[in-house]
Amino acid sequence: RHPNEIPNQIIRMALGRRLAERARPTGDIIVPVPESGRPYGDGASEALGIPTEQAIHVNRFVGRNFILPGNASERVQ
Repeated sequence: RHPNEIPNQIIRMALGRRLAERARPTGDIIVPVPESGRPYGDGASEALGIPTEQAIHVNRFVGRNFILPGNASERVQ
C-alpha cells in the first residue's frame, strides 16, 4: 500500500458521516448491509448518535442467493 493511501474503512466511515449529516434520517437504529456497508453505517451512527445493530447476517455456508449461474437467472423459479 502506498504510504499516502487512505484505507477504505476510513473513507467509508467518513462518507457515512457525511451522508448522515446531509440526509438527517430519523430512526431508532441503523442497520448496515454486510459486509462493505458496515463502515458506512458506523460513520452514520457516529454522526447521528443512533446505535448500530447487526440485524442482517451473511450465511457463509450457502452460495450466492441472488446471482444464479448460467441462464437460470432468466427463468422464474
